[in-house]
Amino acid sequence: MAFSVLLKFLGIDKFPQQAQKIIQIYFALATITRATYLISSTFYILFVLDAVNFAKLGLLVSIGFVFQAVIDYPTGVISDWLGQKWILAAAYTSHAISFTLLAVVGRIDESDVFRLLVIVYLLEAFALAQESGAMQS
Repeated sequence: MAFSVLLKFLGIDKFPQQAQKIIQIYFALATITRATYLISSTFYILFVLDAVNFAKLGLLVSIGFVFQAVIDYPTGVISDWLGQKWILAAAYTSHAISFTLLAVVGRIDESDVFRLLVIVYLLEAFALAQESGAMQS
């Protein structure tokens, strides 16, 4: 019911049936992705905070934001050149590598934790920069 109202409000109900199907799939995937990210991001921050202190966590988040801001536009250009499916594949691969590295944070020496987390945050920022424009286009 709510979805059909949204389709009418956005004027999507006038699109061809195949386009409506693609939009419905995108809405479903985007909703699931955002809900999962919202739920897991709290635990992600708490997990990292358990490994480092507040100051280092703030520095990690800042590093990630700055890196994402710097490479967001160039990766958008590369996305237009290579194609969105390759950029999304690279983004999700980067997410997978960063989460794999994050899983080993508790098993390494304390002196190396911050360096590994910098790499994790850089990989996540790279993935988010790639994903930002490719998914919507």
